[in-house]
Amino acid sequence: MFQAQGHSYSTTALVGGDAQEAARYQDGLFATLNLSPSDYHRVLMAWARVPKRMIHVPGDLFSVNPTTARGVPGLFARNERVVCCFDSEQGPFVLVLVGATVVGSMFTVWHGVVTAARDGKIREWNYEGQNIVLEKGQEMGRFLLGSSVAILFPKESAYRFDPRRPPPAVNRQGQ
Repeated sequence: MFQAQGHSYSTTALVGGDAQEAARYQDGLFATLNLSPSDYHRVLMAWARVPKRMIHVPGDLFSVNPTTARGVPGLFARNERVVCCFDSEQGPFVLVLVGATVVGSMFTVWHGVVTAARDGKIREWNYEGQNIVLEKGQEMGRFLLGSSVAILFPKESAYRFDPRRPPPAVNRQGQ
């Protein structure tokens, strides 16, 4: 996956080392949304979705501003993150909540606050069969300050980006 200024990182590293999960998104689509301290720090669902599993990956807490992203190789795969794997009518996808400076804990509506384990090990929760459904427009998670959200879609999926639409200078709820 491309980060900035020629820096890239593997999807396997981003999702916490799970090569099988990462393979689902090989050659697929991805986007990274950066949140500044002045932004709305809640992640809302664009479609109804079912969380299947969540992986907490301990890591660094580098700033995720554009200057740092240009200078720190593999930044999004090195910072602490919460990897949320979903199924929906449009197919599977992954939302990765990436921590940053002063953003060492993240929250999901089905789990609550996700904090780093003192032992520094990757932790995983499986939600298969728990019938957790997040409706369109519902909050799925949030940060304490600014950070980033990466979203991954498989190559063969119903999800598409509109190539005529440039990325917004500011992200607005509902975009």
